[in-house]
Amino acid sequence: MPSAVFPRETRGLVPGGEAVGMIREPIQSQALFSRSGISALICPELVHTIRSQYRLDWWGIHGITHWARVWETGLRLAVRTDANPRVVELFAVFHDACRANDGRDPDHGRRAAELVERLQGQLFELSETERALLRFACVHHARGWTEADVTVQTCWDADRLDLGRVGIIPSPSRLCTAPAGILPHLPGRIRGVVGPFLPERSIRCSSRADNLSCLALVPRHKPVHD
Repeated sequence: MPSAVFPRETRGLVPGGEAVGMIREPIQSQALFSRSGISALICPELVHTIRSQYRLDWWGIHGITHWARVWETGLRLAVRTDANPRVVELFAVFHDACRANDGRDPDHGRRAAELVERLQGQLFELSETERALLRFACVHHARGWTEADVTVQTCWDADRLDLGRVGIIPSPSRLCTAPAGILPHLPGRIRGVVGPFLPERSIRCSSRADNLSCLALVPRHKPVHD
């Protein structure tokens, strides 16, 4: 299996410089994603299980590349908002996972929350408080609300900051947190998070968010939906 380039975070996700303090050092790994995923929560088994029930284009506007950008943007916001990063990570891969279409689907958030409950205890473990926050974030993420627990707000902002993929610039008045207002204007990798993503479906990855998409490139079993 080909090698992939993975970043080593030499300063972690701590603000303190350009691009929210991220300093990346590429490292070589023999398909690290096939063994441990990109975090303790987002493991290959979780991604493949979600994919097996996903009805839409895996590479479409609500698919894996969108989730990857929401994941990375959410974690970058979380260090500034003091949000619960576990909830933010899982929101990224669940919030649009149960869509029936790419248009109006008012119940897709509720179905995502139900999927969270089905997989909780099997592929990840959350406290009751974390589960309640994740369910609420999923159920209401498409309503345009701005008032909620800061962890929920961070989830919603991470999703809204990726509206650029469909040609929409999020209005500052529709963002929930102050840090979200600066992310679209940051240069380099941060700006790239809300831009085009892996169009060639390359195995070579340049960031941990890219690695989330790479998890989908080499599934352990034949996916149900392509």
